[in-house]
Amino acid sequence: MRNYFSNALHALHRYSSKAGLIVAVTLGYAYTLPAQANSSVLRLTETQAVTLGETVQLPHQWTHDPAGMLGVVHYRLTFPKPTQSNALQAVYLPHINMAVKVQLNGQVIGDSGFDSEPMGRYFHTPILYSFSSNLYVEGNNTLDIEIKAYANRFGALSPVSIGEYSMLEPIFARDYFENHTLQVISTALSAIFVLLLIPVWWMRRKSMFAWFIGGSAAWSVSSLNVFLHDVPLPAALWEWIIHISVGLIPLCYGLFIFRLSDLSYPKLERFMLLASGVFIAFSTLFAGTAQFFFLTSLWHASLLIFGAFAIYRLFRFLVSKRDFSVFYIASALLLVCVLAVHDLVIQQLTAQQNGFWLNYAAPLLLTAMGLLMVRQFVTAVQTAESLNVSLESRVAAAQTALGASYAELRVLEMNRAALDERERIYRNLHDDVGAKLLGLVISAQRANQTREADMARSALQDLRDVVSRSSTSSILLADLMADWRAETNQRISSTQLNLQWNSSGLEVSTLMVNPEAALNLSRILREAISNVLRHAEASCITLAVRIEAEMLCLDIADDGVGLAENFKAHRGMESMRARAEALQGTLHLEEISPQGIALHLKVPVSSLAAIELPLVTH
Repeated sequence: MRNYFSNALHALHRYSSKAGLIVAVTLGYAYTLPAQANSSVLRLTETQAVTLGETVQLPHQWTHDPAGMLGVVHYRLTFPKPTQSNALQAVYLPHINMAVKVQLNGQVIGDSGFDSEPMGRYFHTPILYSFSSNLYVEGNNTLDIEIKAYANRFGALSPVSIGEYSMLEPIFARDYFENHTLQVISTALSAIFVLLLIPVWWMRRKSMFAWFIGGSAAWSVSSLNVFLHDVPLPAALWEWIIHISVGLIPLCYGLFIFRLSDLSYPKLERFMLLASGVFIAFSTLFAGTAQFFFLTSLWHASLLIFGAFAIYRLFRFLVSKRDFSVFYIASALLLVCVLAVHDLVIQQLTAQQNGFWLNYAAPLLLTAMGLLMVRQFVTAVQTAESLNVSLESRVAAAQTALGASYAELRVLEMNRAALDERERIYRNLHDDVGAKLLGLVISAQRANQTREADMARSALQDLRDVVSRSSTSSILLADLMADWRAETNQRISSTQLNLQWNSSGLEVSTLMVNPEAALNLSRILREAISNVLRHAEASCITLAVRIEAEMLCLDIADDGVGLAENFKAHRGMESMRARAEALQGTLHLEEISPQGIALHLKVPVSSLAAIELPLVTH
């Protein structure tokens, strides 16, 4: 039953592997029927294993562990002399592992480095040895094949074909291309891609690229063992290099996957790195012994579990995050797993030792990495272009804002210079003109010239207003009203006028009045009081301040003689109207009953604090 199952798997593999390989590499030619079906070619599948002392079926794989590092199995095949044997003859070995010596009737016709040190290494490379038909003898002929391999259960011999060289050479050429040339091309492409990735890692210094380069480099090194026949190194050292590189593949790719999918397993990573480092150092003690292969098998098994876990986490990440940027790598790694399982089944469940596909996955994995890098590059370029456009717009906006700031700064500097000059002039006026006006007030009072004293006092107060209101600080409305009341009381103190003051509770107002508005309001009030003192002949002045409907209302009324019949607005009246307009307000006069005049000023509250109002100087 076991032989039946093995033969079925062998047949299924032989069909699927050839068909799949043709599709994968697009060879463009149909798979040829085995030439050994021709009567001029014999296919030998049964042999006497002299070393084992039993008859075995080909393909045959060593299932024992020969003593020591090396093992040798001697196969002896007997066959009748071919009927058509005049042409050049050949013996075709599709697969052997690892070195072979072939003798026909006691004559050596081929040696792949059987007796050399280090010995020749043939894994997936077919061998074709030609010989003269004169070596045949009448009756039964004996073909002795000696296989030498390391004690790692991989010594093997495939079915042997013997016959005309012209019939076997096309098959050999085809198999050589599939099993050797393609392996060389695949390894060369992988090595070139690794070399191209090194500058990328050097520029970006991302550990993800470093681990991918390490895994790909290890894969390229391990692939050398497939087609490199004559190794210029001691056998024990070369076996150590190959087995260490095989172990580094799942280790490096697993660490690469963790970084690709932003997964973090620091304890697991440290453990795997430490364990691998200890094994690599420890394995050097057993290099060149049969125990070395057993130890590496344990290490490789643990690393395969680690790599499988990493791939599982990658697919979980792909499904949960819907991040299809890693789809290429995930698909390639899945294909690697499928091909690895395929090769493992072929190796363990059948005696066949050719048709392995895993090494062909290296260029596919590297291509997937290239697609990922191209995707990242395109994304980075698009992001950079978007950021560049955004940066340009922000720079333009910043330049506009900076230009506006420079313009504002220049205006502020000009205003500051004007303010400094104005302050200098105000100080000079206060020191010179103010002193003279004060002297004039005192002189007029001594001479009992009430009218002249009031005019001088008003001029002095105007000067003080100009000086005191020249700063940029605002003043509380309550403080401003207190100044108005004090000034008015002082002006009418030497007259018979009675002052009635009504502030409607604004003494506690927190409204701030800007300097220009305060100066204009004070000038209007002063001019109105001056007009009453000069022309009204009144006995009472009523001054009311209130806020209603967001308007500051200032009412000044007297009980004097009223307006003359031919009244015409004089310069002072025009000045008050100009100041009211500067405050965005209104000013008008009206006669009141039974006699007198009332002046009504209405100014928006918003214009007192929010608007820098022009200063009217006339």
